[in-house]
Amino acid sequence: FLEDRLVVICAPHHVLAKEKAIHLKDLGAHKLVSFESDNPTRRATDYFLREAKLDLEPSLEFDNIETMKRAVEIDAGVALVPSATVVQEVKLGTLVALDIKGKPLVRPLGILHRKGRPLTPAMKKFIDTLKGK
Repeated sequence: FLEDRLVVICAPHHVLAKEKAIHLKDLGAHKLVSFESDNPTRRATDYFLREAKLDLEPSLEFDNIETMKRAVEIDAGVALVPSATVVQEVKLGTLVALDIKGKPLVRPLGILHRKGRPLTPAMKKFIDTLKGK
Protein backbone atom coordinates (compact mmCIF):
# COMPACT_ATOMS: atom_id res chain seq x y z
CA PHE A 1 0.00 0.00 0.00
CA LEU A 2 1.01 3.57 -0.66
CA GLU A 3 -0.05 6.68 1.18
CA ASP A 4 -1.22 9.89 -0.45
CA ARG A 5 -0.65 13.02 1.60
CA LEU A 6 -3.38 15.64 1.69
CA VAL A 7 -2.41 19.27 1.14
CA VAL A 8 -4.24 22.57 1.22
CA ILE A 9 -4.38 24.30 -2.16
CA CYS A 10 -5.00 27.94 -2.86
CA ALA A 11 -4.67 30.43 -5.72
CA PRO A 12 -1.20 31.96 -6.18
CA HIS A 13 -2.46 35.41 -5.10
CA HIS A 14 -4.41 34.10 -2.06
CA VAL A 15 -3.30 35.36 1.36
CA LEU A 16 -2.14 31.84 2.33
CA ALA A 17 0.01 31.43 -0.79
CA LYS A 18 3.06 32.93 0.92
CA GLU A 19 2.98 30.19 3.60
CA LYS A 20 4.79 26.85 3.31
CA ALA A 21 2.50 25.07 5.78
CA ILE A 22 -0.58 25.88 7.85
CA HIS A 23 -2.52 24.38 10.75
CA LEU A 24 -5.87 22.81 9.92
CA LYS A 25 -7.56 25.30 12.27
CA ASP A 26 -6.41 28.10 9.94
CA LEU A 27 -8.90 26.85 7.34
CA GLY A 28 -11.75 28.24 9.44
CA ALA A 29 -10.95 31.76 8.23
CA HIS A 30 -11.35 30.83 4.55
CA LYS A 31 -14.02 29.56 2.20
CA LEU A 32 -13.69 25.82 1.74
CA VAL A 33 -14.07 24.12 -1.63
CA SER A 34 -14.72 20.41 -1.27
CA PHE A 35 -15.85 17.21 -2.90
CA GLU A 36 -19.50 16.20 -2.60
CA SER A 37 -20.30 14.33 0.62
CA ASP A 38 -20.39 10.84 -0.95
CA ASN A 39 -16.81 11.09 -2.27
CA PRO A 40 -14.18 8.92 -0.46
CA THR A 41 -11.69 11.80 -0.24
CA ARG A 42 -14.42 14.02 1.23
CA ARG A 43 -15.19 11.39 3.84
CA ALA A 44 -11.48 11.24 4.71
CA THR A 45 -11.17 15.05 4.97
CA ASP A 46 -14.36 15.24 7.06
CA TYR A 47 -12.83 12.66 9.40
CA PHE A 48 -9.60 14.66 9.75
CA LEU A 49 -11.55 17.87 10.38
CA ARG A 50 -13.71 16.17 13.04
CA GLU A 51 -10.55 14.76 14.65
CA ALA A 52 -9.18 18.31 14.83
CA LYS A 53 -12.53 19.45 16.35
CA LEU A 54 -13.25 21.69 13.38
CA ASP A 55 -16.78 22.13 12.10
CA LEU A 56 -16.24 23.52 8.61
CA GLU A 57 -18.99 23.58 6.04
CA PRO A 58 -17.84 23.82 2.43
CA SER A 59 -19.00 26.90 0.57
CA LEU A 60 -18.75 24.98 -2.72
CA GLU A 61 -18.99 21.24 -3.42
CA PHE A 62 -18.03 19.47 -6.63
CA ASP A 63 -18.12 15.90 -7.88
CA ASN A 64 -14.64 15.91 -9.42
CA ILE A 65 -11.14 17.13 -8.70
CA GLU A 66 -10.71 19.09 -11.93
CA THR A 67 -13.66 21.37 -11.18
CA MET A 68 -12.44 21.85 -7.62
CA LYS A 69 -9.00 22.86 -8.85
CA ARG A 70 -10.46 25.37 -11.32
CA ALA A 71 -12.61 26.89 -8.53
CA VAL A 72 -9.54 27.28 -6.31
CA GLU A 73 -7.53 28.75 -9.22
CA ILE A 74 -10.10 31.57 -9.54
CA ASP A 75 -9.87 32.13 -5.76
CA ALA A 76 -13.31 30.77 -4.86
CA GLY A 77 -11.73 29.26 -1.73
CA VAL A 78 -9.15 26.77 -0.53
CA ALA A 79 -9.34 22.98 -0.66
CA LEU A 80 -7.88 19.86 0.92
CA VAL A 81 -6.79 17.51 -1.86
CA PRO A 82 -4.42 14.59 -2.41
CA SER A 83 -0.98 15.97 -3.26
CA ALA A 84 -0.64 13.71 -6.30
CA THR A 85 -3.63 15.43 -7.94
CA VAL A 86 -2.03 18.88 -8.10
CA VAL A 87 1.55 18.18 -9.16
CA GLN A 88 1.08 19.70 -12.62
CA GLU A 89 -0.75 22.82 -11.42
CA VAL A 90 1.89 23.49 -8.75
CA LYS A 91 4.66 23.13 -11.37
CA LEU A 92 2.81 25.53 -13.69
CA GLY A 93 2.20 27.99 -10.86
CA THR A 94 -1.59 28.00 -11.21
CA LEU A 95 -2.02 26.58 -7.69
CA VAL A 96 -0.02 26.66 -4.48
CA ALA A 97 0.11 23.54 -2.29
CA LEU A 98 0.60 24.00 1.44
CA ASP A 99 1.63 21.27 3.84
CA ILE A 100 -0.38 20.78 6.99
CA LYS A 101 1.47 21.39 10.25
CA GLY A 102 1.34 18.69 12.88
CA LYS A 103 0.26 15.15 12.14
CA PRO A 104 0.35 14.52 8.37
CA LEU A 105 -3.00 13.78 6.80
CA VAL A 106 -2.67 10.70 4.62
CA ARG A 107 -5.03 8.29 3.00
CA PRO A 108 -4.00 4.79 1.95
CA LEU A 109 -3.79 3.92 -1.71
CA GLY A 110 -3.69 0.44 -3.13
CA ILE A 111 -2.69 -0.76 -6.55
CA LEU A 112 -4.09 -3.97 -7.96
CA HIS A 113 -2.55 -5.81 -10.86
CA ARG A 114 -2.90 -9.26 -12.34
CA LYS A 115 -0.90 -11.89 -10.45
CA GLY A 116 2.01 -13.32 -12.40
CA ARG A 117 2.23 -10.43 -14.85
CA PRO A 118 5.31 -8.24 -14.66
CA LEU A 119 4.85 -4.51 -14.24
CA THR A 120 5.41 -2.58 -17.46
CA PRO A 121 7.74 0.43 -17.46
CA ALA A 122 4.66 2.70 -17.66
CA MET A 123 3.12 1.00 -14.61
CA LYS A 124 6.39 1.35 -12.68
CA LYS A 125 6.56 5.05 -13.59
CA PHE A 126 2.95 5.51 -12.46
CA ILE A 127 3.71 3.90 -9.10
CA ASP A 128 6.82 6.08 -8.71
CA THR A 129 4.69 9.14 -9.44
CA LEU A 130 2.20 8.13 -6.75
CA LYS A 131 5.09 7.67 -4.33
CA GLY A 132 6.31 11.18 -5.17
CA LYS A 133 9.56 10.06 -6.78
